Order: sequence, then C-alpha cells, then structure tokens
Amino acid sequence: MPAKASLRLDFGSDTCPGALFEMPEQAVDPGELMTLRIWAATEAMLDGYELRQGLQSLGLGERVDYPGQVTCKYFDWAGENTAQQFTFPVSRITRVTAFAPLLCVVGDELVTVAPQGHDVTDKFVRVGHSCLAPILGQFPGPLYGTTHAVAERPPYAREWAWTAPSDPTGAQWFFLYRGGVLKRRFSLALSDEPEDASIKYVDCKIRVIDADTAGAVLGAQVYIEIGEDYVDLGLTDDRYGFVKVFNILSGEYRVVVEKDGYESNAEMITITPDGDEVRVQIEVAA
Repeated sequence: MPAKASLRLDFGSDTCPGALFEMPEQAVDPGELMTLRIWAATEAMLDGYELRQGLQSLGLGERVDYPGQVTCKYFDWAGENTAQQFTFPVSRITRVTAFAPLLCVVGDELVTVAPQGHDVTDKFVRVGHSCLAPILGQFPGPLYGTTHAVAERPPYAREWAWTAPSDPTGAQWFFLYRGGVLKRRFSLALSDEPEDASIKYVDCKIRVIDADTAGAVLGAQVYIEIGEDYVDLGLTDDRYGFVKVFNILSGEYRVVVEKDGYESNAEMITITPDGDEVRVQIEVAA
C-alpha cells in the first residue's frame, strides 16, 4: 500500500485550537482501509463528534489514547513575533533550537540574538493549545530566522475506520458534526494508479557518523519526517552509533540529527526496499 501523507485541519474558532482533524492528503486506493482521527488537548474536547461519509453515518468513533508522543516542527520568523501553529495540539514545549541564526532589527541595526544551534527554549512559550510564540520582551525587536521546536503531545484521540469503495465514482465527501452542528467538510480523491510493488515495509538502521573521522557518533538525537510531522527516533546507541526504525515504507525521507558539540544537520535519505543501512554525517561545531 502506498504511503499516505496527512493533512491536519483545525475546525475551532481559536487561533491556536485544541482539536485538529487528521485525514489523508494524498489519493486513497480503491478498497483501502483508512483511519480518520481527531487529536485534542483534553478528553472533553473529543466529546459529541459524529462523522458522516455522504449520507452514511460512521458513528461517534472510538476514543483511544496514544501516550508518549512527541512532535517537531520548523518555524520561520519573518519579522512578526506572533504565535505560529504546530501540526498537532501540544502539552509542553521541551526544546527550541536556533536552526538558523536568529536576528533582530534594532533601530537601523541587524543584531544576532542567537547563533545557529543555540538553545533558545527559555525565550519561547506555548500559546493556546497548539502554538509557539516568542515571550514578550525576550527579543529586542522583530525576529528573523528559523527555529526547530520539540514538544510533547497530549495522547487523546477519537478515530473512525472507513473502507474506500472498490469501484468509486467521484470524490468521497465527509462531514464532521459536533452536537448536531456541522464543523468541517472535506473530500478524498480515489487514486487511479496501481500499487507500486517495489514499495515495501522494512526495518532500517540509520547510523550517524562524524564527518571528519568517519567514526560513530554516540548519543545523537535523530528525527525523521513522516507526512507533515517529525517522529523522534531516540538517541543513537552507545556502541555503534545507530538508531533503528521499524516497519517503515521504503522511499525518501528527511532526517534531522542533533548532538551537543556538533552542527545540527537536516538531509534527505533513501530507505531502500531491502532495508539497507543509511549513514548520515554531522560536523563538529566551529
């Protein structure tokens, strides 16, 4: 089955909503079983929803919890020090790093307020249920640059199972209600392309090595981008310098590697259908 990216839709009136709906962003294969899901900041925010596909009700869905999840996102700051939204509700900001140098305009001068790789967690705050913003007064002027933020996610979800028709005609429309009030409508397109037999689910090692010595880098933090979100793969092991990712579709992925004393590195990797080991280099910080 081809990989499916996800589109997350907020459907509340808040700027930084506490509930977001996750749906496939790419075309769905005929006969494919899909899971449609709402993520929320609290259990109460999941009450009272009903999902309909056309005239058919898919019911109230099932309440499930997925504890221990982490979300990561890059935020570009372009002179407006206003809140920006994560792709999921978040419960706690755990780390914010200057992925590129952070600059401020002070009068007519451009000032570096944080070099690349600098920890700036204490200068940012969670806003609402799903946003990140600079703390008022922490920066001397409009902020420019890119940060990489890591946050803990609440475990609360409600999900529906739906099987795409084997002989579909046109787009499949869905309607999300809460308390009898329509909150969101969306459609899924059905794919005309056959499944690619060369794409497989595999287990794969990602090894982090020092760009200068070619030696293994132990204890490096590794993230992999899946859809629109980054998944925390943990730290490279203390002997061979690798992390292992399980049951992932072969293809191209973006990975981010961070380690104290090294420059952060983000690059594209290819996971082959054979699950061959992938190596990612990082350089010692200047």
